[in-house]
Amino acid sequence: MTSISSEQGEWYTVSCGNCTFTLPGRYQNLVVIGQGTYGIVLRAIDIATGKYVAIKKLLRPFQTHIHAKRTYRELKLLMYLNHPDAQFIHSAGVLHRDLKPMNIGIDGNSNVTILDFGLARVASTNPPTAYVSTRWWRAPEIYLNETKYDEKVDIWSVGCIMAELILLTPLFPGKDTIDQLNKIFDITGTPDSSTLQEICAPGSYKK
Repeated sequence: MTSISSEQGEWYTVSCGNCTFTLPGRYQNLVVIGQGTYGIVLRAIDIATGKYVAIKKLLRPFQTHIHAKRTYRELKLLMYLNHPDAQFIHSAGVLHRDLKPMNIGIDGNSNVTILDFGLARVASTNPPTAYVSTRWWRAPEIYLNETKYDEKVDIWSVGCIMAELILLTPLFPGKDTIDQLNKIFDITGTPDSSTLQEICAPGSYKK
């Protein structure tokens, strides 16, 4: 570990997981709590406030224009969505699109924090991207009508998380897309032809 002095105070460099972090000295007791394709997340204690914080380092944030857009979008949303009420996300016109247990934080006072806005986007008239959300918590309309969905996909994910808290195991642990839909239909029932026609109708998810 090395230390760096600057006009903004003491900084230090440390290796965590497979990455090197250069952080303000106020963040201590680093623990890797998540690592994926796009980044690595640490838990740390802010010794100035005594609170736990999450620190995320993006991997190859500017590798392609898609990576760059995702990086910019996440930074802008995190700056904007500083609010204690999770419903504020949807009231602000933002879809998280990747709610799952690993993206939910809870502190010793049972305060819940939504994490990782890497796939979040502002709802707009532009067609949303098809591949979002991790499979086990992904709403069926994303499979059946990939570019027409709204904030209800987040509500579905929350329902899956709540069921997992009760069952202590994922509700729909599909091995692939077909298996995922089969597991959903085993519990919810198979949509009838009129429901499928409604799902696939042009503009069915427009406001």
